[in-house]
Amino acid sequence: MVFSGKINRIQCPQCKINLKIDEPFLYQDQDQNLMAWVYPCESQVDLNKEIKQIYELDAQAMAELKNRFGHSIPPERFQEMSQIKMQAVKGIAQLEQLIGKTI
Repeated sequence: MVFSGKINRIQCPQCKINLKIDEPFLYQDQDQNLMAWVYPCESQVDLNKEIKQIYELDAQAMAELKNRFGHSIPPERFQEMSQIKMQAVKGIAQLEQLIGKTI
């Protein structure tokens, strides 16, 4: 769906015109153990700042999971979750470069 151009599209219920909307979205590739926040190309977001914030929030979430459910989640599952690579990119072209995909 991401690479077919069908993501971030809306259709007017009255006139049926199909429009592209530029909204960030989260891309997950389980084969590459990757999560990427994809921002519109024109976005003014600072990707370095976003990555730092993403890792900080992830650390907080992992700590909360361990506090609440550490007794019932196997340690190897926490290890798997901590190995997910998180990235932020602008546009589908940068996402393609990140994952090595060509259309």
